Amino acid sequence: LTQVAIGSQCPECLREAQPALRQRAHMWSASKPALVSYILIGINLAVFLYLAARDSSTLGGSLTQGHLNLSEAKCNFPNFLRSSSCIDLRSQLWRTVTSGFIHFGIIHIAFNMYALYQIGPAVERMVGRTRFALLYFAALLAGSAGVALSDKFTPSGGASGAIFGLFGVLAVALWRRGIN
Repeated sequence: LTQVAIGSQCPECLREAQPALRQRAHMWSASKPALVSYILIGINLAVFLYLAARDSSTLGGSLTQGHLNLSEAKCNFPNFLRSSSCIDLRSQLWRTVTSGFIHFGIIHIAFNMYALYQIGPAVERMVGRTRFALLYFAALLAGSAGVALSDKFTPSGGASGAIFGLFGVLAVALWRRGIN
C-alpha cells in the first residue's frame, strides 16, 4: 500500500502554483485599507478646521485671509478686487498645491470629501498606493494649472480638480475592462 499525504505538496509544485510577484503585491495592496485616500481626507479636513478656527466665517464659505495665503489668487487680500498688488505665481509655485487643500465653506468640503471617500479607495485599490498618490497630485496640479490659465484674479481652492482627475482614471480603467 502507498501512503498518501493530504495537504502537503512538493516545493516545486508550490512554486508553480504561486502567482507572480507583481500579482501577489497587487492582491496584498487590494486587501489593505485605502490609506492614502483617508490621509488625503484627513489633511483636507485638518486644513479646513485650522482655517475655521482662525476665522469662523470660513464655515459659511466666506473668503478669508487664510484662504488667500494658501490659494492660487494672483493678488493679495484685500486688494485682490483692485488687482493692484498682484503676485507672480512663478515665484510661489507652492500655491498650486496648497490651493487643492483649502475649501470655501462646509458644503464645499463636504461634497469634495464625500466624492474622494467614494472614488478614492476604488482607484487606490486598482492602481496601488504609490500610483494613486502620484495620480492624485498630478490631477491636482493639472486642475490648478487650468485655473491659473483661465482666471487670473479670483482666488481658487478645493480638491475638485484632483477628484475629477480620479474620475477620469476610473473611467479609463473601466473602459479598458470593457465596462461602458
